[in-house]
Amino acid sequence: MVRALRRVGPDLPPAPDPDPCHDARVSVEFEPVTVGGGRRRFDPLAIGVVVVAVALVVAVVKPWQAGPPAASPGPSVAAFADTATTAPSAPPSAPPATAGPSRVDGLGRGTPPATWADVAPVVGLHDDWGVRAIVAERTDGDQGAAAGRRYAERWSPTAIDASGAESASVARGDSWVVALGVTAPRDIQPDGVRIWRVHRGDRLEWVDARPIAPGTPDGATLFVRIGMPGTATPSWRAGRYRIDLLADGAIRRVAVRVPDRLGGFPGPDEWQPTQTGLVAATASDPSGVRSGLFATVDGVGVPLAALPGRPLDEVDAWGATIRAADDGTTPDVARAYLPRATGLGVMLTEHAFVHLAVLQRLAPDPLFPTPPSRGGISSAHGRTPFVMFPSPDDEAVSPGVYAVSVSWTDPAGLHAVTWHVELRPGPLPGPD
Repeated sequence: MVRALRRVGPDLPPAPDPDPCHDARVSVEFEPVTVGGGRRRFDPLAIGVVVVAVALVVAVVKPWQAGPPAASPGPSVAAFADTATTAPSAPPSAPPATAGPSRVDGLGRGTPPATWADVAPVVGLHDDWGVRAIVAERTDGDQGAAAGRRYAERWSPTAIDASGAESASVARGDSWVVALGVTAPRDIQPDGVRIWRVHRGDRLEWVDARPIAPGTPDGATLFVRIGMPGTATPSWRAGRYRIDLLADGAIRRVAVRVPDRLGGFPGPDEWQPTQTGLVAATASDPSGVRSGLFATVDGVGVPLAALPGRPLDEVDAWGATIRAADDGTTPDVARAYLPRATGLGVMLTEHAFVHLAVLQRLAPDPLFPTPPSRGGISSAHGRTPFVMFPSPDDEAVSPGVYAVSVSWTDPAGLHAVTWHVELRPGPLPGPD
């Protein structure tokens, strides 16, 4: 049932839709399906495409991506959730899966990544936009040993084509690419960098990489791969990447090509999920979540502490994660490492009637088609309804930045708010 909504709560101005044929609003009605106490399978909700009544930031849309990067099965689901809440309300229904075979070049088992002290002597001064690669020369019988390794910088200026797209190619030769990043004019101070690997179908995988030296101007925008303990330290393998750089309140995107050892550029590869034994969101019980944003992981709900408010665009959401307070207050954007999450949702208030529920992905790019929502009633807290967005084909939700917007009525009146979460490609970085 869709109702005309009067504005209550946050003032949410409408956002422009770049595609006039696409309408991202989803209307939801609930059947009384109970979970957390004699729950039963519930039917899909009636989903209708109607005019957006809550403010949503909508852009060009692409498919939901598959599972997380191959190198990170990681610790338990609660260990890296940047929230003020507790662990899942029930034990996982399936054991964590091991990651599939590594799909990255390795620098040798147990070899540590290159450090700033290793590469600083070869880092040049570049007062311009460009792509910087640090390569390690191969030697006969080289198994990745760090001793005696010789490093060199390969720098390429970016070029902008007639369509406005910016790109650069790395010259690596017969060497390992141990660090990859960008350079900018000296009067520009980048606030953040994200690197995505481009797979077949232009599907973007967030690469788990860390700045080699966060406290230095050049080291903060030069990134190394992080491997699992006891495994080969990954290098930047041949292929296509996209580097996003946040600076001066805007995002600059650079397409980067890394050649193979013979100088050729391989085409995009398939992106295969590496998690097995996942529990579908529709088979999960989130009733242990008291209220607010949650993810479904191994059959239960994992609370995600995010302050509900107005919808943010990609720039504002990214900036919010950088400015996140470390004083224990609830952040505007939740941050979590949940490689086995199969859905996102919101637990609402008692006796709520849901009008609208919409999921957006702000980064790396929007979702298409718009994921349909599901819902149910939790009997654990006074018959509280929830909305939930399962990932297609019950795969893991791919790392990225998401927004869940919900409009509902309860005894206190009408509410229209948005929650945001950044699902990381690897464990959250510790304090500097």
